[in-house]
Amino acid sequence: MTAMPAKNARDEFPREFAIDPSSTPILVDNGSSGTLWKDKNAFTTYRKLSAAEADEITGEGGILGVGGSTVRPIGIGTIQFYIEDDIGQHHIIEVEEALHVPNNPINLFSPQQWA
Repeated sequence: MTAMPAKNARDEFPREFAIDPSSTPILVDNGSSGTLWKDKNAFTTYRKLSAAEADEITGEGGILGVGGSTVRPIGIGTIQFYIEDDIGQHHIIEVEEALHVPNNPINLFSPQQWA
């Protein structure tokens, strides 16, 4: 599966493309209660968080991120990206209330938040 940021819902998908080196790696985590996204370009709506709002969402200790690091969100909004399935069909994935965490080493997608 290849995932690429969708610039907006009206963009047309390319008819052909090879493996895209600009694809965004995404870790799908069934145990995650929220989506943590490092790439701000994937946000279609965005609101910067104050330190107090970030603490309210994550607790004062931040979020235990990938590899055991502690990360803190700086923004929140709706992300949109698309995936290409095994038969070449494209599907837009939209997740509301995704947290913008630019210092997380990878984008973390929570299927529970999307469902």
